[in-house]
Parts: sequence; structure tokens; C-alpha cells
Amino acid sequence: MPTTFKLSSKRFIAELKKKFFEEGNELMRAKNKTEIAEEISDVLEVLMALAAGEKIFWDAIERKRKEKREKRGGFGRKIFLKSVKE
Repeated sequence: MPTTFKLSSKRFIAELKKKFFEEGNELMRAKNKTEIAEEISDVLEVLMALAAGEKIFWDAIERKRKEKREKRGGFGRKIFLKSVKE
């Protein structure tokens, strides 16, 4: 039987950030589409809880994502930035 406890808001955010890395590691180990889809859903659930915990609306995140994509590009063409020289 699981043991649960209620966290303070500050601790909740800290634990969600740790959970994000845990779920990300599980995604890295996923071997097929079914496992990948399951792990992506876990990562998304953590991100959504983190946004809610920080009182950041999902539409604001989506706007920011679109702005960054327009400014910097996305991953649709499978091109990754290796480095930037200043």
C-alpha cells in the first residue's frame, strides 16, 4: 500500500522538478512507440502540474513556445544547433 503525504507549495515545485528528470530518464530508456508515448504523457503531466503549481497558464506557455519557434526555428527539419560563436 502506498504511503502519501501533502507537500507545501515550495516543496511540491521542487519535487516536480526532480520528477521531470526521473520521467525524462524513463523516456530516454523507452524502446518502442508504445513506451515512448507513455513516457511522453508522463513528462507532459509533470510539466502541466509544474505550470499549474507556478500559476502559469498553459496558453502562455504555448504562446512563448510559438514565439521561440518563430524566432529560432523548431525541430521539424531535424536540424540541431551545435554551438554559437560570439
